[in-house]
Amino acid sequence: MTTRADAPGDERTALVVLDLDGTLYRGGAILARYAREIAARMPCHVGGAVMMAWADHAGGGYQLEGSDDWQALAGLARRVGIVPEALREAFVATRTWMVEGDAAFDAAAGLAGWLDRLRRHAVLAVVSNSPAASVAPVLARLGVDDRVDAIVPLAGKPDGLVPAVRRLIAGHGLDGRVVLSVGDNAVNDVLPALAEGWAAAYVHGRRPPLADGPACQGPTLEQVMRCVEGWLARALGGV
Repeated sequence: MTTRADAPGDERTALVVLDLDGTLYRGGAILARYAREIAARMPCHVGGAVMMAWADHAGGGYQLEGSDDWQALAGLARRVGIVPEALREAFVATRTWMVEGDAAFDAAAGLAGWLDRLRRHAVLAVVSNSPAASVAPVLARLGVDDRVDAIVPLAGKPDGLVPAVRRLIAGHGLDGRVVLSVGDNAVNDVLPALAEGWAAAYVHGRRPPLADGPACQGPTLEQVMRCVEGWLARALGGV
């Protein structure tokens, strides 16, 4: 876990936990690169089928199974027979390209200002399953690396979410009563938080919203920003 300096005059009592990939930015071009890296490590006819299936999914056609698009692609690759080492290589190659290449990041509109507003009242932590070598550089490319208080890479979500959040609560001296997890993966980011009694905001994309539980939900982060700010104000008003 990387911890950054607290805000001046820090009296914040709340914690907002942010997922990275698919939440703070939309990764159409990046996911297309991941699909190509997967396809390149398989026989040509299988790789071609992977690319066709991904294009159909990305274009709004057949929905691949998976709690988020990274998992959907990995699941597709496993179903058509990719070996684990090749899938790992495809993932690492994609993350390396994100940091060192010309990857285009479609950041949520108004992201920096939204984080600034949240950070007046809450400690902000990015908790991601991605490797440490790519999380901070991606935040820098989004222009928000100086707007978060802690980064937890390789978090091992879903099982690792609650332990990571508990460490953040203890490390920042918070009372743990006002905690919100924001993410695009219901299994990783939302359900573990709700089970622990915390709040959650679900950025569900083209997947169906959850019938019950999240304090806020919508297809994009932009569509839940105001709800998250309102929830935080109400939650702190009751503390």
